[in-house]
Amino acid sequence: MAEEKKTPVSSKESKAGAGGAIGSILALREENPTLFYSSLAALIVLVLLLFYMMTRGAGEVEYKPPAIQVGQEVTLQNPNVTTGGKVLLIEAPGQILSEDVKEREKQVVCVVDGGTRARVLEKQTLNMLEYVKVEPVEGECAGKQGWTSLVNVKP
Repeated sequence: MAEEKKTPVSSKESKAGAGGAIGSILALREENPTLFYSSLAALIVLVLLLFYMMTRGAGEVEYKPPAIQVGQEVTLQNPNVTTGGKVLLIEAPGQILSEDVKEREKQVVCVVDGGTRARVLEKQTLNMLEYVKVEPVEGECAGKQGWTSLVNVKP
């Protein structure tokens, strides 16, 4: 068996090969424009589909608020803290707390430890956010009534 000697490709030849590929693509455009533009459209659709698949947020979990009824006993828990966190009970639903410390203390009814049981007294939607008025049945805040976001309530 005779061995073939491989000769290295010069940079001129590689550029010509690349130019040859572009030349053949451009020749396809002249010879068969329907095939050329169909292939181009398919390539664009494929790139857009890949972009959509990568950016649609497939890993995100949608929050579904719990079904809470007035009179139901629930658990208060801050969902942003893995250990239960504290839950703030305020005077009115949707109330933005003042920057003034003395004014803020007037607006806060109580701060409840995570995991505290409470009874739902009222529900209200304000600016597309749901709030519930609760009365803790245990702990230091037992018997006090205040509003908190529905995300802080677990059935």
